[in-house]
Amino acid sequence: MPQWYNILVGVDLSRGDWRANPEGETPSQFACERAIHLAQALDAHREDPAKLHFVAVLDLDEKTQRLIAKSQADEETVVSSAEEALRHHVDAAAKAGIKADSEVLLGRPRVELLKYVNETKPDIVLIGNRGHGMLGSILVGSTAISLIAQSPCPVGVIKQRPNPTVDRILLGTNFTPVCNRLLDLAIRLARLFKAELHVTHVVEPMKRPFLQFSAVSDDEVNAAYDEAVSKARAKLDEIAAREDAAALSPKMVTHLEEGIASDVVFRQTKELDIDVLMLGTVTQGGMSSMFFGSTAQRLLPNLDCSLLTMRPAETA
Repeated sequence: MPQWYNILVGVDLSRGDWRANPEGETPSQFACERAIHLAQALDAHREDPAKLHFVAVLDLDEKTQRLIAKSQADEETVVSSAEEALRHHVDAAAKAGIKADSEVLLGRPRVELLKYVNETKPDIVLIGNRGHGMLGSILVGSTAISLIAQSPCPVGVIKQRPNPTVDRILLGTNFTPVCNRLLDLAIRLARLFKAELHVTHVVEPMKRPFLQFSAVSDDEVNAAYDEAVSKARAKLDEIAAREDAAALSPKMVTHLEEGIASDVVFRQTKELDIDVLMLGTVTQGGMSSMFFGSTAQRLLPNLDCSLLTMRPAETA
């Protein structure tokens, strides 16, 4: 089973709907419920229990912070209301038999939450996602995108679905070390939830226009592509033949496709009705990461399923 004992849950209290109804159906509410469900599933297979840490970050201006600092202990403030909202999740966890605590931080959510992750070193971070759209993600920089790009631990971005169970998992792999680590995790998660695991690899076409001024012939291009397909099929066969993979029930399914990776994977999440998509990420610096990012970052705004990402070990 995944060795997740300290689970950090980022709770979004930015819109204010939690003040009217802390039990309302919001992305963060669903993420908190999924975190409790995950902790229960993990605890059912081991002696040491998991612990949930519910954390909210309030982006308050300096004037508001000064007024809160001057308030009396018994006066209700936006911070005390936020603390009460988080206690609701702590109480829900306790009723489910899960240990939990909570904390309210002040500052920019994507900055403070990442700082908190680096300081406390949880085993995994779970957050809800509103789905702002690609333009909003690029220009504003969502907390989810920031965590995917920089978190040293796996990040789960939870999307609300009609069926709350994890029945089908899709792992996108390019056979790199981080994808091999994700494969180990995907097999354990599939076993934990008795889910159907799909493993996909996409071979991108070799575009002749980039080679038009070289001495490389069409035959050489086609031969290189055929070799890439052959090697990918062999690696997928190796994955399917692994003892732990072969023992899965339902059986693991492998896919080898041609196209643009983000387009193919997005289509597969729809066609296979995937509950959790698992992807490794890359670390890019400068403006390139803002405008292009990784496959995970490009897919996130439009996904209907939850997303679980992991960064390469050397950059964590």
